[in-house]
Amino acid sequence: MDSRFRWIAGLALAGALVLGACGDGSDDDATPTTAPGTSSTAGATQPGGWAPAPRLRDNIISVTPAHASTVPAAQTQPASVNQPGGICFEVTMTGLENPNLQWFQFALDGVNLTAPSNEQGEFTWFQKGEGFIGCFAPAKALTAGRHTAAASVQNPNSATEPTKQVVSWQFDVQ
Repeated sequence: MDSRFRWIAGLALAGALVLGACGDGSDDDATPTTAPGTSSTAGATQPGGWAPAPRLRDNIISVTPAHASTVPAAQTQPASVNQPGGICFEVTMTGLENPNLQWFQFALDGVNLTAPSNEQGEFTWFQKGEGFIGCFAPAKALTAGRHTAAASVQNPNSATEPTKQVVSWQFDVQ
C-alpha cells in the first residue's frame, strides 16, 4: 500500500471510534472491541451526552480543548500562528520505531486535517521539551455546537501494523 494513503486506515478507525466512544486504549478490565492498543468502543454515555473521557497515555498525553468542556468560538483559533492554539494534542515519541511526526494523524468532525495547510485551516507542529504539540487552527472559528476531535498513532512505514493508539474527545463551542 502506498504510504501516502496509510493514514486512511487510521482515520477510518478513528471515525468508527468517534461514533462509538472516546478513549485512547482499552480498559484493563474490559474486553477490547478493536485492535490491541486502540480505543475500545465499550463505555456508557456520560451525563450531558458526552462520550467517555479519553485515556491519555503512551504517545498522546494531553488534548485541548479538554474533553467535555465548553469553549468560546474565539478560543478555537490561536492568537498567533507561531504558538500553540486552536485544537491541539501533545505527543511523545516514546517507544516509536524511527520516531517522526508522520506517526500522528488528526481529524476534526470526521475530516483528516493533518496536512500542513488546507481549505479548512492550518495544522502545525510545535516542539515542547522532548515531545511535540500538534495544533489545528481553523480558517474561521468553529460553529456553535458539539465537535469531536481524534488523533491516532500509526507506523508510517508499515500498513499492516495495527494502529498503536487512538484518542477521541469532544467539546462544545458556544
